[in-house]
Amino acid sequence: AGLFILDDEESLRLPLPQHWGVDDIPLVLQDKRLDGRDQVDYQLDVMSAAVGWFGDLMLTNGALYPTHDAPRGWLRLRLLNGCNARSLTLATSDGRPLYVIGSDGGLLAEPVALSELALLPGERFEVMVDARNGKAFDLLTLPVRQMGMTLAPFDAALPLLRIRPSLIEGKGRLPDSLARLPASRGEGAAEVRSYRAGPPEGYLSEPEATARPSPPAIWRGATSVAAPTAGCPTAATPTTYATRAV
Repeated sequence: AGLFILDDEESLRLPLPQHWGVDDIPLVLQDKRLDGRDQVDYQLDVMSAAVGWFGDLMLTNGALYPTHDAPRGWLRLRLLNGCNARSLTLATSDGRPLYVIGSDGGLLAEPVALSELALLPGERFEVMVDARNGKAFDLLTLPVRQMGMTLAPFDAALPLLRIRPSLIEGKGRLPDSLARLPASRGEGAAEVRSYRAGPPEGYLSEPEATARPSPPAIWRGATSVAAPTAGCPTAATPTTYATRAV
């Protein structure tokens, strides 16, 4: 797994850390399983075929629990969950917050402070971490209580990266605001449409499959708002949403 880094004028104008590999740090997180010759073992067994391929070794940028010497200041972590099927829940060893500044959709309007950050396979986030106190800490992944994900060493907090601030002062900082996002136009919607989100086609009974109406047309350039009206979509519980054309 690797990263494509996309910047624009808006991201470059911000006072974020931008010294690549120093205070602007790419982190590709992957679980691997090795065979007797220390080669990646992608053999599928019954469990892997049912719930996904999981490794028993966690690597950060291809290394096992590496150490990064960073400036004493704000650090920008560009995170990618490069696992095949494993979800991750990231946190710091000393409880310092992770300030989310961006996701797959780009920069947020403002930073969001979290104590834990969940990443699904293939998901990306940008976070800022305050290392101005000069104290070393670990980036951790916490146990995820899901089938196939609780085997050792993932049954406890697992360190991914040791960050060790130096005496060199960092230059970047965390701004109060980030991207200038257009305001939502969801208020005062003129039309409400309902549809059901449920299990895949193969799980529907024949009457349900044949009785379902065609999905409503959504015109190019139109704005719509989807709001759940009951429950949440799972394989066993269809859910109704209301889509309001604005």
